[in-house]
Amino acid sequence: MVSNKYICLILLTCSFTNVTLVSAEQTDFKKIVSKEVTHYLITYRSNAFGGLKTIAFTLDNKDIEKGRQTLRQHAEIDSVVRQKNQQVVENTNQQIQSVIEHNFQALYEQAQSQASLLARRYPPGTTINVTIQDKNLQLTSTLQFKPGASDKENRQLQIAFTQELETLARNINAQAKEHHDQINQLVIDSKKGIENTSKEIFNSELKKSYATIVNSDNEFIPIIQVDYRQVVLDYKPALANLAKQFSNTASTRELIATITSFFQSIPYQAIEDKDRFSALGIVLPTTLLDNNLGDCDTKAIAAASTLLNHLPGLPLLLVLVPEHALLAAAIKSEPGDSSITKDGITYVLFEVAGPAMTIPGEVYPKTKEILANHQVIPLH
Repeated sequence: MVSNKYICLILLTCSFTNVTLVSAEQTDFKKIVSKEVTHYLITYRSNAFGGLKTIAFTLDNKDIEKGRQTLRQHAEIDSVVRQKNQQVVENTNQQIQSVIEHNFQALYEQAQSQASLLARRYPPGTTINVTIQDKNLQLTSTLQFKPGASDKENRQLQIAFTQELETLARNINAQAKEHHDQINQLVIDSKKGIENTSKEIFNSELKKSYATIVNSDNEFIPIIQVDYRQVVLDYKPALANLAKQFSNTASTRELIATITSFFQSIPYQAIEDKDRFSALGIVLPTTLLDNNLGDCDTKAIAAASTLLNHLPGLPLLLVLVPEHALLAAAIKSEPGDSSITKDGITYVLFEVAGPAMTIPGEVYPKTKEILANHQVIPLH
């Protein structure tokens, strides 16, 4: 069973937007909801075009609704896991109880049959009864002597009867022990099965909410982090229509600049866990666009989904630094570019959070100060 106290959450809150660079901004935002899609018309200041740009795009309403339903609070995940685990435990206990009752009944009937066969080998009137006392089997017997037999014959008969009765009791006890051993092994196997099922349920619920467990120094405290890559890949199709609005570019760098400008212009707002559409501090790309609000990592993953619609093979990284997130792409570096290196490949950095307008290769001054302390997550 997963408990809240054993979950460490990585929450990312961007605080690097208070810079002296020129601010991006939207001058107009309109949306019209129709039966199947929502239409958006946005005018914004673009660093790529040196002025105002207007784009029109659509999102499928099913994708918007899916985005709002998918992410849940970690407490909700834990609650679902607890409920499902409890159901697994109850079902398993019922199965074990059913096996116990079935096996015990079979053991009882077998003991009765053996006792009846033994009694028949002695004079009529001899009885051997099998009874159940506190879920254990007990033997009670009555030996009938042969009419007209001598005392010696009766003693010999009694000795033989007693010996066979003891043998029967040992056999029944051995069978009972085997029964108990089987039940004990069943309980052990069931516990392992419950543990495995619990992990499967937990991982399944995490996956539904785009969360994943990452390595932890303490094996008993799993660290849950957003599965950024899966979000990016899953939401590429949903953002395909938006991506088409950035098709008229001469180079990959210009394409990155135009997409970056658009997401920088979206009003910045930190995503708190208390937001009913957020989990682990993010909202999904369709929710970001429909709400027209987002923070650094939320904008970054939406921009990545948009960019990879054009360049699905582009090596792309999400770069996490303390309290901030940005992107990096494996494109040709130019003089003055800020970049990082991973596995011998140079990745040019670019900011997406806004409101400051920056171009590919240009990062916020505060980002530069702590860039050495970064984590990268491949998104391609």
